[in-house]
Amino acid sequence: MLNPNYVTKKMDYIDKEGYITPNVCNLIYVKSIIKMIDAADVDMQVILETVSNGQTIEMQMDYSTLIQSQESLLKELSRLGYLMNFKFANPMREYLYFSAQSAQNNNNYTQYHSTLGFLDCSPNPPAFLLGNTVFNGISSTYLDAKMKFTTGQSTDYQKFLDDYILPYDTMRYALILGLSSVAASYLKDYADVGTVLLNLSGPSSTGKTTTAQFIASLWGQPQISNLGLVRTFNATQNALIHSLRGISGVPVCLDDATTGGFKNRTELIYSLAQSEPKLRLTSKIQFRDSGKTWSGMIIITSEQPIVDDAENRPGILARVLDTNGLVFTQSAEHAEAIKRFISSNYGHIGRKYARKLLTKTEDEIKSMFDECKVEVLEKLITRDGLSSRIANKIAIIRMTAKLVKEFWDYSSIDVDEITEFMVKVDQDNVEERHVGEKALEVIKNYIQMYHSHYKKLDMYFNELIPEKGALYGYIRYFKTKDEDNDKGKKKKSEKPKEHFKVDIVMPIEIVDKVLRAHRIYDKNVVLKYWGDAGLIHQQSGRNTIKDSKFKTRVVKFEFEKDKETMIPWYASRDIPLNVRNEPSYSESAEYDDLDNIEEIFKDLD
Repeated sequence: MLNPNYVTKKMDYIDKEGYITPNVCNLIYVKSIIKMIDAADVDMQVILETVSNGQTIEMQMDYSTLIQSQESLLKELSRLGYLMNFKFANPMREYLYFSAQSAQNNNNYTQYHSTLGFLDCSPNPPAFLLGNTVFNGISSTYLDAKMKFTTGQSTDYQKFLDDYILPYDTMRYALILGLSSVAASYLKDYADVGTVLLNLSGPSSTGKTTTAQFIASLWGQPQISNLGLVRTFNATQNALIHSLRGISGVPVCLDDATTGGFKNRTELIYSLAQSEPKLRLTSKIQFRDSGKTWSGMIIITSEQPIVDDAENRPGILARVLDTNGLVFTQSAEHAEAIKRFISSNYGHIGRKYARKLLTKTEDEIKSMFDECKVEVLEKLITRDGLSSRIANKIAIIRMTAKLVKEFWDYSSIDVDEITEFMVKVDQDNVEERHVGEKALEVIKNYIQMYHSHYKKLDMYFNELIPEKGALYGYIRYFKTKDEDNDKGKKKKSEKPKEHFKVDIVMPIEIVDKVLRAHRIYDKNVVLKYWGDAGLIHQQSGRNTIKDSKFKTRVVKFEFEKDKETMIPWYASRDIPLNVRNEPSYSESAEYDDLDNIEEIFKDLD
């Protein structure tokens, strides 16, 4: 057996007869057992302490490696720099087993956590974990020793805020955004916000990266690294998602989306916002443990809005808040001063804010959110189907501004001013953000680009200009009067006003193909939007109609020339468009909708 000799700082070997072989290797023992306070199902690890050349050294090892075999023990010890003779391997395994048992009996545990932010402690209130955090009266350390959370003095950081942040409205906004992650995570289910994605978009030199680093400095070291609080897109999507697990309430910044290799950012946006990894099966067709979830706020910097490179789906727009080119820092000197200070002083405000938030009851926090949402909705004058979901996210930010003002009494924090930053962006975009609006612009551009493929007709459907090449549809101009629409509104002496209108008919297959080429896949959603807006003709409750000129259903657009700039090259032609009571053209001819039209459009590709 092996026996520690605390005088010589070596291990002595005692054989069965009691003969002692001294100093067979350096003194070693199990100092403590690692206990993960946020993961009960991880492999047990131990901290070994050894003495070499008078220096005390700590080593970390899987307990299973320690007891598995002589080979595994010797291999791991040598990797850690501890050397011993092979013949003492089994005695060492036995000795370390009893040493670990002694540490357990004496309650010698070293607590670690891999969570950043909220830890569910039901039925008790949640705990908020950062670097060294006291949990249940015992200090717990963040598992990644390379990540640093606090340095410098809190008083110095407060003076920095007073001098470089609070005097400027955009930087006050950044301060509130950086703390909003706490409420977003706490209320993720109640407010149905999941993980809020905030896109700091804009040209170079608008302070995006500096702002992201400042936000990170509220919580810890703002240095850009692959596993820090400010990260790059230098990773695969799976690795990026995996690295977020366990972060709940602390904001993570992903810098410069343009450097990422994600051509279509749709899946990335959905993956980040859904707050949990994909569900996977094992080889035995059983659900694999997906690991921890994440929540709060993820901040992405980019020169162009990230939604521009994603599929045009309403769900994407509801998941991403954009600062819309807002310039945060006041000048290059201002940005440099911020970077210089936070490089050596960080991690003071975030932990204090989280601690203060948790002094409130759950009911108080929920009630405050409800109040803020009502206030936000009152400011969203123009709304659509996404407004309520977006209002939830803006309410989180407004609520944070109120709490910061309450906790620190910053007189310069104006809650309405902070809210207006988000409201203005929403109201500027609400009219255009529906996928139907984007799809309409795509179709207009397509018609203008390929107008020569459309047959030009007069109001009586007589051909004026034939198509060139494959037929993509037809275009018909005509005049109409506003007699019916304005009946009773005009004086008898006034003549009804004439309007120039244009019909554009396209087979549904072409419309679908064009939309898909621009990553718009919700064809039915688009058609319904167009139909409800009166942009296309409807027939028997459907948003496509029958047309005898095509052996398929078509989409028939109708625009007013004085409201649209459709096909100006045709509108300028001197074509007689007299309004007469002529037999109307019928669009209800019967035929088989399933007739193949590949031959007609064979050169469309």
